[in-house]
Amino acid sequence: MAKERLPEVTWQFVAERDFGCAANRFGLIHRCQGPTVVHHRKLRKHGGTHDPENLVALCNWAHLHVHANPAESYANGLLIRGVT
Repeated sequence: MAKERLPEVTWQFVAERDFGCAANRFGLIHRCQGPTVVHHRKLRKHGGTHDPENLVALCNWAHLHVHANPAESYANGLLIRGVT
């Protein structure tokens, strides 16, 4: 089964709400690199949804960093656990 695409209106809402990359607000201090993408804090494979409360805008570097460093990302809230 194919994954449901993030609705454009939701992407636009998150991008405007977060004013670009929001990683610095979560303690990942860096200089943004790359385009902005929308990240699911609770991963879709763990039941995360496209609800804006689960989404955060990140630059490409920050998004790669989150997935490469899960322990740090859970500690700072860029990844969250939940009941599946």
